[in-house]
Amino acid sequence: MQIGRRRQLDMSKYFLDSIEEFSTGLADVICVNSLFTASVFKQTFKSLKDRELTVLYPSLNTEFFDKTEECTIPEIPESAEYIFTSLNRFEVKKNIKLAIEAFAYLRTLLSDDEFSKCHLVLAGGYDQLNKENIDYFKELVEYVDFFSLPQKQKFTKDESISCQRCLSADEEKITLLRRSRAVLYTPHNEHFGIVPVESMYVGTPVIAVNSGGPKESIIHLETGLLAEQLPEAFAECMARLVRDEPLVKKLRQMGPKRVRELFAFEAFSTRLDHLVKGEDS
Repeated sequence: MQIGRRRQLDMSKYFLDSIEEFSTGLADVICVNSLFTASVFKQTFKSLKDRELTVLYPSLNTEFFDKTEECTIPEIPESAEYIFTSLNRFEVKKNIKLAIEAFAYLRTLLSDDEFSKCHLVLAGGYDQLNKENIDYFKELVEYVDFFSLPQKQKFTKDESISCQRCLSADEEKITLLRRSRAVLYTPHNEHFGIVPVESMYVGTPVIAVNSGGPKESIIHLETGLLAEQLPEAFAECMARLVRDEPLVKKLRQMGPKRVRELFAFEAFSTRLDHLVKGEDS
């Protein structure tokens, strides 16, 4: 019975996937959100591998970021000089453990005085009805204990932000991004990833895995740092941003400029308008 049921589900999935592939092929223009997504598209939709794809990067509402005022985040002491933030949904595929491992390794690269000024914040989407969120959050807490980092680790869950710690989740998120020394973006082969763009716009450098969409949004050593998916590699980037003030200043200046040029709503709407008019393909 189970085998028959599995086959039925497989056939249903194949049927739906075939319809999606066929209907997608009827489009006059096919847009993808990154070059990486374009490569995945061609691997997935075999019959469309020769279709021309147009990259249309997602946009950021920069005006909203400009107007949002900062708020107080009680969990983070004002004395925290170097805040490293991971901003992701609490899901296994987001690879948040890498941030914890990198932070643990960081203390081997810094002096005791330097490391005492460092704090790691794990923040992101958390649904109390989602079993994966619940289980993974517990797993991360245990992982922190394993590395003996309970006093350095701050956990923030979206469901408690607006009613307990801040006027709104958006205010706390943007405040956190602005206060951070760097954002740690740990997902591997993310199709685009909006968090690095948000971080760059507020002038906060990003340390991201050197794969997927971040390879397009981030210019290494210009608007952020790209690192291999290893704790040591991330930790070395973190240590560099603790000690290299001129580099941090450069990244803070170049990040917003890149976002305005490529990822602001004006850039998105202009490109889309050209596509609709047939002026770009």
